[in-house]
Amino acid sequence: MDLKETLKRFAKPKKLAQRQATATAQGVRSVVSEPVANALTPQKLAGILKAAVDDDPADFFELAQEMEERDGHYASVISTRKLALIGLEDELGAEDSDKKAFEIAEAVRTDILENPLFDGLKMDLLDALGKGVALVEITWDTSGPRWKPAAFDWVDPRWLQFDKETRREIRLKQDESAEGTALQEFKYVTHLPKIKSGLPVRGGLARLAVWSWMLKSYTLKDWAAFGEIFGQPLRLGKYSANASDKDKRALLQAVRSIARDAAAIIPQSMDMELIQSKSSGGAVFKELAEYLDKQISKAVLGQTMTTDDGSSQSQATVHDDVRSDIKAADAAQLARSINTHLIQPYVMLNFGRQEHYPVYKLVIDEPEDLKTEVEILDTLLNNGLDVSRSQIRDKFGWRAPEDKEDVFLGKQKEEPHKPANKPPMSTALNRQKLPNDAHEHTHDHPDHLDTIIQDGLADWQKQGDPLLDPVIKALEQAHDYTGFLKALESLMQQQDMGPLTDALTQATITARMSGAADE
Repeated sequence: MDLKETLKRFAKPKKLAQRQATATAQGVRSVVSEPVANALTPQKLAGILKAAVDDDPADFFELAQEMEERDGHYASVISTRKLALIGLEDELGAEDSDKKAFEIAEAVRTDILENPLFDGLKMDLLDALGKGVALVEITWDTSGPRWKPAAFDWVDPRWLQFDKETRREIRLKQDESAEGTALQEFKYVTHLPKIKSGLPVRGGLARLAVWSWMLKSYTLKDWAAFGEIFGQPLRLGKYSANASDKDKRALLQAVRSIARDAAAIIPQSMDMELIQSKSSGGAVFKELAEYLDKQISKAVLGQTMTTDDGSSQSQATVHDDVRSDIKAADAAQLARSINTHLIQPYVMLNFGRQEHYPVYKLVIDEPEDLKTEVEILDTLLNNGLDVSRSQIRDKFGWRAPEDKEDVFLGKQKEEPHKPANKPPMSTALNRQKLPNDAHEHTHDHPDHLDTIIQDGLADWQKQGDPLLDPVIKALEQAHDYTGFLKALESLMQQQDMGPLTDALTQATITARMSGAADE
């Protein structure tokens, strides 16, 4: 479809510049809502979840909204998952390399990606992570040579419904129609994240987390009640058999006043006891609340390291708040929605239908554990591996020092073209603890041990290569640190310890024979 054909479909282009999803003072699109989470019971919650699938999801959408407003932990983890994508770098590419493709890509970059409202659009679309669906209405500016987005307005999900037949097509609620009204073409950016298979309304994280959230609300309520009476003795009032109703009410009032005023009066014929509580405290409430928080963290972030486990900052940074595979999937799905419902319509409205469209994506830079890489590098260097200095500097983002520049000197300075002459096993042998009599022999007859050591190290490379080659090969083939560690588990079967074992056996026999001769 070219531009003229597209415009024919919009006999009144003003429709693109006008809002469709507007609020009404009364009716199905009211901005005012009744709280759903108040006095929430398992029975009530089950009814809300069932109605969301079978009939109207409005109560579920309202409950999901209230969860983010009432619980600090859930609000934190769902916000963390959203912000993990907002902070990613935008990237736009074109499949074609001709002049027209470049012109279209530059227009998309200028009118959409550099639009100050674009980040807000992404945040509104990510509301679908909790609710399963998000809708943002585009108001187009059609006054210039290029039609471009002038505003992105989040549509309250309570105003939405699904078609009765498939429960997948999103429709806008309408007072005059139980079926609602269809969404205008090119007017909405829709995001339906594929968090799990099934109907969109059943895929939101709020549906998964709501049971833990409800149980935690019960726990906190009981914990608060426990905190009010913890440490206070139980007040037990006793009345005689012939006590009147008036006497009973007086005694009850006195018992209650003990807690509030620490003083009360009762008739002489009545009795009152203070029974000291032996409870150990509210540990059970705390443990249950923390357990439920961890379940919510795992459901939303895929891990608990950065929220609940109190791990070190370095561990938390490597874990990167949201599990990397989850963040990658979220980024890919968000980019797909923007490409399908914003960038492609923009291109069709301004340049007509294209064979290929500019492709938007979010760039994910995986964090590297440089400390672990240094440890691996140090181990391999000490075992004879030659590594380029420039490659190491590039890995850490350091440049080579310039002439006459004040520098910190390393512990060992080598010629750049010469490998370090550090036989790997000499260090181990030199550091090996010897028994007292061995020290004496070393002092009295140093030539014997020196000769044995030198003979053993003469073929150190032949002895060490069969052990190191599988390790170096696994390192070269590994895509990340985790893959390298996994490969190490099966290296024992590939390593040939024969040459090293033979050399150590020969050195041991020679040492024993030398010692016997000295006796």
